[in-house]
Order: sequence, then C-alpha cells, then structure tokens
Amino acid sequence: SVSFIVAASVYSEVSDSVVPAFGPRSGNTMISVLGHNLETVNKDIYCVIGEDFSFVVSQTSSSVQCLTPLSTFSGKVLVRLATFDKEFLSGGLYFEYVDDPLIFDTKPDHGSEYAAVLMSGRGFMRVPMLTCYFGDVPAYRTTVVDDETVMCVTPALDVGMYSVTLNTNGQQYLRSGMTFEYLQQFELASLWPSNGPALKGGTVVTIQGQGFRRNVDVFCRFGFSVVPAVVLSSDTLQCRTVSYRPGIVNVSVVNDGSLIHPPDQFLQY
Repeated sequence: SVSFIVAASVYSEVSDSVVPAFGPRSGNTMISVLGHNLETVNKDIYCVIGEDFSFVVSQTSSSVQCLTPLSTFSGKVLVRLATFDKEFLSGGLYFEYVDDPLIFDTKPDHGSEYAAVLMSGRGFMRVPMLTCYFGDVPAYRTTVVDDETVMCVTPALDVGMYSVTLNTNGQQYLRSGMTFEYLQQFELASLWPSNGPALKGGTVVTIQGQGFRRNVDVFCRFGFSVVPAVVLSSDTLQCRTVSYRPGIVNVSVVNDGSLIHPPDQFLQY
C-alpha cells in the first residue's frame, strides 16, 4: 500500500484567517493563524509577520498563536508560517497595523443606564472595530459617528465612578484618562395631589421617585408648560402648577436635559 501525507498549509482564501485581522503598531497583539493539517509538520514552526519572526505561543492541528512585533509603519503585512530551517508552509494571510486613535474628551461625565456619552478625538475611522468600556463592562452600543466622534451608550452599572476606555480589537485598550460617574437610575413613582384649580394654578405638586439631584437642572412639565422643580431629597421633589385650561394633563420631569415620564401619572385641573 502507498500512504500519502497531505502537506500542511495556511488558509489563504478566507479573509478572516488571521484573528484579529488588525492591531496597533506597538505590537503585542495575540493573533491566531488558521490553517489545516498542521499536525503533519514534524518540525517546530514559527510565524513570519512581515519581515519579523515570532515564536509560536500555542499550536493545534488547525491554528497557531503568535504575538505581533513592534512595527515602524501602518499598513498590511503578509503573515506566513515557517519551520526553524526556513521552509515556508504554503499559503499566506494579511495582518494590518493601524495607528491608535487619539482621545481628547468624553461628555457628559455622569448619568445612568442608556446615557449617550460622546467621545471626541481623532482617527476613529481608521480602526475597523471599536468598543467603549465603562470600567470592565462594555457599552450597550458603540457607534463611530465620524472620524472625530464616537457615541457610547452606557450599560447597567452599580452606582460609582468608572474609567472610560476604548477597546480596539478585542485585546488592546486605549485609556481616555476620563471617568464617568454612574448615578442611581432616575425614576418617577407617584405624585400628589392629583388635581387642582385650573385657571388659578399655584398648586404645589409633590413627586416621589428616586435619583433626584440638587446639582443639576430639574423641571416639571405639565402638558406643554415647563416650570422649575425644587429637589427636597433624592426621592422627593416639588413643583408649582401654572394656570391651565380645565382637563387632564400628563405630568413629566425634565432631569438634566432628559425627559422622564412617570407611570400613568396625570393631573386633573
């Protein structure tokens, strides 16, 4: 009988055969080079990334892992596998070195779940994948608005201070130097009284809830009329009604620019 050994090779026809496919010029990205029949190679192999050699960190029959070296330029480089006596396996893939974006600022610096935090900087569009992190928790959504702006939607967190970072490829993080204060979720529970004189106005309405703060602008909205609110505590605020035509109006609160609706709370004039 005749035995045939299939030569080991690297997938070259699949676009994502190097994972991740990009990383910073500073190096130290752990890449997985996908191949097949690698167990048939009877010699130790290593990665050739551009013109640089990198030792294999781990190896299976279908992949090897290597750390990318420092690069003096940005752009794509060929990734190949070779034995220690410089025999190259068939096939080749590409890895792209990219320049890290610059982060200048993040605003607002406080809020709660689903707050839209805008990160300003430069070079965001040159990175194929970005994810905002608050501490070690990823944002609900990260949107690259343009080359100078990224929008991060805050996830559910415990009350406290969190560093704001940007993950570029699932491994490397860019630190903004900024922090985000996660506040107790602003909620409305009830109001009292639920009725008052229409044309006269002047009824003091007490609204119960949670997350009220004295150091931000808070207003009550009766229908389309907006009046200042007085925050008595973190769970109580008061507003004075304006003159209004007889009828039932919806009551809501504007907290630091965000409109909050209580569950089915109406005021009858």
